[in-house]
Amino acid sequence: MKNFITFLLILISGIIFASLFGILHDQITYTLSSEYYTKFKFQQFGLDYFYSNTRYGVVFVGILATWWVGIPFGFLFGIILATGKRTSNQVQILLKTYLHVAIMTLLIGFIGLLYSLLFIGQHDYWHYWIPDTISNKRMFLAVGLMHNFSYFGGIVGLIYGLIKIIRFKRKLTNKILGTTNRNKV
Repeated sequence: MKNFITFLLILISGIIFASLFGILHDQITYTLSSEYYTKFKFQQFGLDYFYSNTRYGVVFVGILATWWVGIPFGFLFGIILATGKRTSNQVQILLKTYLHVAIMTLLIGFIGLLYSLLFIGQHDYWHYWIPDTISNKRMFLAVGLMHNFSYFGGIVGLIYGLIKIIRFKRKLTNKILGTTNRNKV
């Protein structure tokens, strides 16, 4: 029963982590292109009523766009951390892993932003869907690519996080086995 509760708490923490990341990420990208939200994302998520206070609307977009990403994180991290021996520093390892995943995801997102700003010219916009009403097409596209790259960054972060947590569990297991073997001698 303890393992299931631990697993469930880690699963919930993944959803909370992803939602908080989405809020932070979307506040950054809103600063770069408010039109990306007011002329695209609000309609996509049915949040047209946030036009009077767009920053709050961006919070909701951030949650709605990313909460589900926390499910595979929480599920996989939970499966690994909830099985076997538990230690007091598992929460610390989980939080550090989430922080590293967030940093990695942001960095890869910024690579997408820079790629767009440095390598996509005005004549290349026809390759991408951009509403006709957008006044700053360059930043709209840059934010869109940052979002797409960030999802890729999340996948890279998930793989990194799994490796980090598996190494932690392996180290813990070796420590326990090493202690047990010394006691037998």
